[in-house]
Amino acid sequence: MRLVSAPAVVPMVPGGPPWIAEGAVALEEDDTVRAVGPRAELRRRFGDATEERGEGALLPGLVNAHTHLELSDLAGDVPGGAGLVAWATACMRAGEEHTPEQHRDAAMKGAAEASRLGKAAVGDVSNSL
Repeated sequence: MRLVSAPAVVPMVPGGPPWIAEGAVALEEDDTVRAVGPRAELRRRFGDATEERGEGALLPGLVNAHTHLELSDLAGDVPGGAGLVAWATACMRAGEEHTPEQHRDAAMKGAAEASRLGKAAVGDVSNSL
């Protein structure tokens, strides 16, 4: 068991508190959440647990429900400014120039980057894989 604590914990539970000042999360060895609450309370309940102290706020993992990971390598290469439809069309055209291997490699890199930036899950909408 381990505790991860921070100045604020944002549980995002319907009907629950919007945030917990000086909160903590108790995690099993496999990172399953066992409890969320005030740090002092969880320190009492799980006295033998090691504690990791974070700065800022702890949030649940984020979900990006609509991605096109195979186009991740186009980031910054397709200019915007003419509206969503024009931008999406330009992205699709640029993506048509890539090989299946390039799409696969871009998807793998995009998934790794999403995870690194705190995404717990993505819903990928592939047009090519």
